[in-house]
Amino acid sequence: MAKGGGAHAAEQDGVGGGLNVGTKLNPGKFDCYANAAPDEPMFVLLARDPLAPILVRLWADLREHAAGNPSKVFEARTCAIDMEKWRIRRNERSGEPSTVDAGSLGSGESTDDHAR
Repeated sequence: MAKGGGAHAAEQDGVGGGLNVGTKLNPGKFDCYANAAPDEPMFVLLARDPLAPILVRLWADLREHAAGNPSKVFEARTCAIDMEKWRIRRNERSGEPSTVDAGSLGSGESTDDHAR
């Protein structure tokens, strides 16, 4: 499913169950940077954002209902799982929570990790 490092890179990182979804080092089959028009706006979600896996799953569900490419939908769902696994590994080391409290979503509290 990937360009570059293939399944070996995914196994080395411990995510994806042997599947390699897109990373900075190993772009996935549906790499947005490679496929975007030179002037096309884009928005990237990183695993460090606690809302990223939720939003990726939502996009996959909506895309599936709109008769989207099943391979792309599958890769998005796999990516959401890998985002959660990455957060768990990272947060076990740092002691930070690895999930979002759904009750805090409407509180106005910022979840922007880019400012940290």
